Parts: sequence; C-alpha cells; structure tokens
Amino acid sequence: MVFSILSAGTAHAEEGNLPANEEKKLLDCLTTRLQHHVNRQSLQVSPVVNDFTWLFLAEQYGEQLAAHTGPEPFSFTCWDALGDKFVNAYLEAAQARASQISQTLGPGGTRPLESDDLFIRLGNNLMGGHVRGHSDITHGVLTALDADDTFSADARDLLEWSSQATDLYYWDAHSFHAHSKECTTGTEACEASIAQEQEPFVSFLEGRLNSVASALQPKQAQAVAPALFQLGGLLHAVQDLVYHRGMTMTHHSGLSYYLTQNPDLPKAQAAQDKLFQQAQQLTRRALQLVKARVGTEGWNRLRQWKKPNPMHRHQAIAEQVKGKQDMTLRALLEYIWLSRQYPGKRNPTELQAAAKGYWDPEAILTAFETKGRAP
Repeated sequence: MVFSILSAGTAHAEEGNLPANEEKKLLDCLTTRLQHHVNRQSLQVSPVVNDFTWLFLAEQYGEQLAAHTGPEPFSFTCWDALGDKFVNAYLEAAQARASQISQTLGPGGTRPLESDDLFIRLGNNLMGGHVRGHSDITHGVLTALDADDTFSADARDLLEWSSQATDLYYWDAHSFHAHSKECTTGTEACEASIAQEQEPFVSFLEGRLNSVASALQPKQAQAVAPALFQLGGLLHAVQDLVYHRGMTMTHHSGLSYYLTQNPDLPKAQAAQDKLFQQAQQLTRRALQLVKARVGTEGWNRLRQWKKPNPMHRHQAIAEQVKGKQDMTLRALLEYIWLSRQYPGKRNPTELQAAAKGYWDPEAILTAFETKGRAP
C-alpha cells in the first residue's frame, strides 16, 4: 500500500508546522529501532525509495495528530514504534512504494551523504538505493578533462562532494536547484511567473561564478577549499537546470507524493541517460567559464589543491562558507506536505506541465556564458 501524506481531517498539520520539540521524538521513533535491526543484519531490505521514510513518518505523525482531542498540547508518542510491528509496517509500505517508483527521488548521487542528521544518514545511506546524480555527473566530467586541466585527487574529491552536498547546505535556496519561486495557482498564471524567473536565475549563476573568483582573491592556500565548495554549488545549480527546468518545489513535491511520479527522472533508461549526458555537457561548459573567469593562475590553484592534513573534513569547509546544514527532518516533512495542496488548492493538471519542464537549459546556459564572459 501507499500511504497518503497525512490522514484526513488534519487541517492544522497541512500547514507544515512541526513543533520543534517533536522533531527529536520523530527521529528517535524510527532511527533507534531501524539502527538496531540494521546492526543485527536482521532486515532484508530491497531497494527502497530514499525519502519514503519521511512519507511514512508524516503519516504516523498525522494519524496521531488527527486522533488528538484533549485540551492538553499534542505530543507525538512512539507507542509501538520500538516494536517489530512498526518496522514491518514501514518495510511493507516502503517496498510497495518502491514498486511504483523504481528510482530514488532526486539525482543526489551515489556518494554517501555526510549529513549532520542521523535520521538522514540512515534513510539515505543505509536504507536507500541510489541512482547516478550530482557527484557522478561531476566525477565523469572531471575524470575526462584534458591533461592540462586535470584536477588532483583531493580537489576532485572535494568538488564532487560539494556538488552533491549543496542539497544539505542550501536546501531552502530555490535557485541552487533551478526551481522558480512559488507561483499562484492556475496553470497560465503560474507559467507566466516561471518564465519571468529565467533572467534572475541567469543572474544567480553569474553571482555564483563571481563567488568562486572572490574566494580565490586571498592568495593563500586556505582560500582554495572554500572556492572549490562555491564551485560545487555552481555545478549543482547547472546540473539541476537539466532536471528541474524551473518547476517549483510545490510542483516537485506534488509529482512525487500526489502523482507518485519521479519528478527528476523519466521512466525510460534512454531518457535518463540523455539527461545525464546533457548535465555533463553543461557542467563542462560551466567549468570552462570558470577557467576563463579566474585566469590560468586561479584555475591551477583550484585544480592542484591538496588537503592540508589527514584530519581535513569537507564539512568544515562547507561550514566555513555557509554555516550549518538546512536539510533537516523538519524541512523534508514540510517539503512533503507541499503536495497536500493537490487536488484541493491547486489543479493537478499543472503537474504534467511541470514534468515536461518550463525552461530551456541550453538557452539559459548560453545566456550565462554571455554574461559570464562580459568584461
């Protein structure tokens, strides 16, 4: 079976307001028991859609919230969550969903996610079957560069990680994911709004290009790693341009949780391969633009970077640039709850237009190249 996002009658939950004190209970409710089973290797888990975990938790939370009638504040109770009944129900539902959507939702990549959140690490790295995504796109491009442009092993590793970790650190920043700002309901009005978002997105890419150059301005060795992280964010946005093409986060959530349709990957393998190849082509062009922007010296500093010592951690670089991660359990649950706008507040027919894409990646990257090379 495939659960609805939240049970009927939970109007106050549809707003996505998860009390802060409930988050840890939700974490503990599943991670403790699943971690116990995984450690004992007693779970035979077939490939599971990564983010189904959030769907299942939202369902459990919603059921309890709907049933709460007393005057006292609602508090999530783990009830049978530490027992086999909960785990078995989770696996049964997850496998049913996996049979409908054979790929993970979103081209994150096959590298493990170095999330600060135990629940995300468990859900994505232990329970989920990954598909090729950002880190793989970046890896393929970097390993195929000409000899004069070859990146060191350390620089390549940090850049591949950064192109994937952008989801962890800039989850709520729609431009990093080639999403448009949320638009009003109505297909025509929404499409007009999304069309107007293309020029700001080109300006965003130009800003990311400038941030890479600015990070390299202090000519100290320690400036290079932050510049590589900034470059990873630029590549992430360029790659998501191929997959998202201007759809909003609400569209993305609606495709996933209302239509149970992968919002990033078409069903046919040939179509998936075509998108992957296009993402690599745009990544190569973005790298050439960076090379032209930072000059030979700056380019060589980027590609020849070596980590300073064995204790180097990529997360420390990201935290130096961005600060803490904003992909949290709360953020993911709120993303799922966006789909609750269908079919009541929004017309589901707009989701088919979103699946086809609004923006032309080639046209946008060409505009970015024109602006990026301007004196």
